[in-house]
Amino acid sequence: MCHDLLSVLTASPHAGDDSVWQLAESALVEALNDKGWQYSVDQGGGAFYGPKIDIKIQDAIGRKWQCSTIQLDFNLPER
Repeated sequence: MCHDLLSVLTASPHAGDDSVWQLAESALVEALNDKGWQYSVDQGGGAFYGPKIDIKIQDAIGRKWQCSTIQLDFNLPER
C-alpha cells in the first residue's frame, strides 16, 4: 500500500488574520520537512479555520482514500 501526504494551505475566504495562517502553515510545512517526508501542496484547499495535512492511502487496485487529516486551528483561541 502506498501513501501520499498533501499539505493543504490557505483557504479563501478564511477565518482570522493572515499572519496567524502563515504561522500555522509554516508549522505544518516545517513538521513535514523535519521528518524528511515528501509531500505535495494544495494551495487554497484548506478549511476556512486552518491549514491541514491530508494523508491518503492507495489500495491494491490503485484507488486513493483519505485516511487521516492533521489540522491546525490557531484561530479558535481568538474566537
